Amino acid sequence: LGCETRIRLDPILTPDGWEEQYREFVNEMFELEIKPSFITLGTYREKNDQIDNFREKWGLLPAEIDDFDVSNKKEGTHFHIQGRNEIYSTVETIIKKGYAGGSFKPLISLCKETHDIRKDLGMTNMYCNCLRSESSECNS
Repeated sequence: LGCETRIRLDPILTPDGWEEQYREFVNEMFELEIKPSFITLGTYREKNDQIDNFREKWGLLPAEIDDFDVSNKKEGTHFHIQGRNEIYSTVETIIKKGYAGGSFKPLISLCKETHDIRKDLGMTNMYCNCLRSESSECNS
């Protein structure tokens, strides 16, 4: 229909077998000929204990996955999980391999990440909604 499609994998979660789950997801997107202009990646991060406050206030059940190794030191405006360079690198490789067999290659970027991480991974682009200056509209 002429609409730009974007995929946001955020937060990327890493339970046992996570790599295969993301590989299957990307392969299915390719097989279904889903051609996102951008795929934005983000790992679990916290600004504060807001999620726990919401759980307590509204009587929500605990998260099924609650073993996030979140740093006790803020980087930028968030407390980030450990090992996110490896997580991003793994998911980026999965996406590139998943789309390797076709003529279309989505642009991959990071969401709410520090400049150090972006620089370490060579992903200092502006391919996410937060950083892009022009807006895209559906031309259907």
